[in-house]
Amino acid sequence: MPLDISTLITPVTADEVMSSMLSVAATLGLSTTSWQSGQPSRVILEVIASGIANTLSITSTITRGGLLTLAGSVTPEGGPGWLDALVESGWSTSRRPATYAACDVTLTTDAACPGGVYAAGTFHIARGSIGYSNVASLTVPAGAGSVSGSFVADVAGASGSSGVGTITTVVTTIVGVTCSNSTAAVGADAESNAELVLRCQAKWSSISVDGPSGAYTYNALTINGANQVAVTSGSRTAPQLPVTRATRVTSASTGVVTTYVAHAAGAYATPPNYTGNVAKSIASSTNASPIAVTMGAAHGYTTNDTVYLDGHLVNTAANGEWTITVTGANTFTLNGSTGNGIGGATGSAYRYSDLDLIDKSIQANAVPLTVTASTLSATATALTVVGVITVTGTAAARTDADIIAIASTAISTLASTVPIGGIGTSTVIYLDTIRAAIRDALGGTSLVPNVALSSPAADLSIPANGVATVTVAPSFTVVRV
Repeated sequence: MPLDISTLITPVTADEVMSSMLSVAATLGLSTTSWQSGQPSRVILEVIASGIANTLSITSTITRGGLLTLAGSVTPEGGPGWLDALVESGWSTSRRPATYAACDVTLTTDAACPGGVYAAGTFHIARGSIGYSNVASLTVPAGAGSVSGSFVADVAGASGSSGVGTITTVVTTIVGVTCSNSTAAVGADAESNAELVLRCQAKWSSISVDGPSGAYTYNALTINGANQVAVTSGSRTAPQLPVTRATRVTSASTGVVTTYVAHAAGAYATPPNYTGNVAKSIASSTNASPIAVTMGAAHGYTTNDTVYLDGHLVNTAANGEWTITVTGANTFTLNGSTGNGIGGATGSAYRYSDLDLIDKSIQANAVPLTVTASTLSATATALTVVGVITVTGTAAARTDADIIAIASTAISTLASTVPIGGIGTSTVIYLDTIRAAIRDALGGTSLVPNVALSSPAADLSIPANGVATVTVAPSFTVVRV
């Protein structure tokens, strides 16, 4: 019967070493059957057997640590450990770090609110014990009103995730303010051992000049790594939202190769080829050479960023892809442009960003001559969950709001791990998988005897280019038994 590598390097136990040593001693004529427990001869052999077994265990760990497919078994999940040392020395790469969950939050104020300006990181909100802080300066209006802004989790990883509408506690001391997140906050844990192993295995494909499937996904997941052609998108050298999932699809009729990518929270922003920044409204443009563009608000761009203008009327020459020179907080010029009219407040500008950078990595490192390839965001497939959660025991001691928040966050976390195109070859998310995610988050079957879902009513179909995305807060009714 053939042996695999794992079996060959499995260390023997102290008892097995002792048995072997007693057998050898008996062969040499020693009366081993008369040695009772505690007798000096037997104790000496037991000490030696223990030392040999420990040495073999260390040797096995070192051996496993040097083999990619086995190194994960001797590395703590998420690292650091043998696997991290191996991929850094042998594959010239490193584990993708955990990311911080971020989301859009609306603060609503009433007549009692005194208002105020809060610098980045100084306005705090929470879901339970999970805290979030404002990404940029935030002006809270005095009196009745509202303001929206981006908030980021105080801790990295999936533990900082929260479902839509579940961040409702204002931590900062201020009266007359309530909060709610309009988008899910989804953080990703550090790349798992299994994911890191698969990415390293895909690197072998990236060495080929003929563009095998693994080369496209590797160069989407790994950007500006060792032995890769360096790429940039404007001033960006790494995506703000790292790719966590990628798949390649080849058209049987045209031969065009499309790589679909997604980040922890799902699909990248639209339009698909010019993303990473939200759309920013154009206020006006000049009929000059170069065209000077004034934005409706501060743009945050940097000279030499590549910006895409779309939907700008009258001065239509401004539309398209441009390298820009920043001339003010809300102004810039389009290098090499010539206007054809005075443009008003129409259209939007997008800074080239994550998808542009990802596509450049693939084009420069994976696509062979004569092949046409493109990189697109996976299409968001709505995962809308409505159901009844039955709880008992310690789970029933929680408030309805707490149970619903935990379940909602579990759905967002589940969506962040489902591959593009669904689970395995099934192209679906199973209802049982959704139910299990809710049960596990709340303590298991013994505490959550039943999860009945009315939406989705059946296994959720995911298209080949689709990625599960939670855009609407799950709706649950809690029943206690």
